[in-house]
Amino acid sequence: RARRALQRLNEWRILDHLDRDVGGRRAGSRGYLYAIGPAGARLLDRRYGLRIKRLYQPGARFVAHTLAISELVVGLHAADRAGELDLLEVQTEPQCWRGFLGFMGARLVLKPDALVRIGVGAFEDRWFIEIDMDTESRGTLLVKAKRYLSYYRSGREQAESGVFPRVVWAAPTSKRVGQLAEVFAELGGEAGRLFVICRHRDLLLRLISGAAS
Repeated sequence: RARRALQRLNEWRILDHLDRDVGGRRAGSRGYLYAIGPAGARLLDRRYGLRIKRLYQPGARFVAHTLAISELVVGLHAADRAGELDLLEVQTEPQCWRGFLGFMGARLVLKPDALVRIGVGAFEDRWFIEIDMDTESRGTLLVKAKRYLSYYRSGREQAESGVFPRVVWAAPTSKRVGQLAEVFAELGGEAGRLFVICRHRDLLLRLISGAAS
């Protein structure tokens, strides 16, 4: 009965669903992911004044990146419950984004993947998180790293919170770790002080050990 009701709502475009993947663990399953369709969006807007974003099919890279961030957040909360660290706050996108004025007053936005605050006794560690999936070119990495340095030099974060978070870049392979290190070496001493590089599998341990040290 539930499937028939969902099918009717889908036919009326009150609900839409994502296409099923061919192959994989759910191959042949009748399960769908549903979201508000165009007719449903109009109904919600008319009755409640709610504006709903349209459904779209996420790509494999987007899904992998989102799952990596979600895994980190879950791991942080689990470590907090286990007493391995004192998790004060996790900000994810877009809450962790930071707007600032760059060179010649240009309006810029820094877009880390997350901001993490970890208690260390009477103090706290702050980290901007970058989950690298080895999909960005050397030039793109250089631009992103320079954006962090520009935000650091703007002084806005320091004025609001008193400190500037260190930036931990988590890469999927040792080879990618080396590539990131080569890129950051071009930027001089400030990058060396601000940036930390590790493997994906070591990211949570790096945050825990940073809080313990």
